[in-house]
Amino acid sequence: MVGTLTITGTNEGTPLHFWIDLPDLKRIDYRARMWLGSNPDVPHGIFNPADFPSVTYKGHAIALEPLPPKLFAVLTALQ
Repeated sequence: MVGTLTITGTNEGTPLHFWIDLPDLKRIDYRARMWLGSNPDVPHGIFNPADFPSVTYKGHAIALEPLPPKLFAVLTALQ
């Protein structure tokens, strides 16, 4: 998915954000806290969106091609 992420009642949010919605209605987001801080009200990882009522995701589904193996290795390498 691509869209925006905002925290209700604040000016905090991201104008461009990516996440994955799963068939079981859970969501994957490992970058929200990178942009919005480590507040426990900001989701991280695999979660049920209903557990974070103050966070609003608005967006639409997109299709991305898989990364070439070498680029994937560079982007996911532990440093």
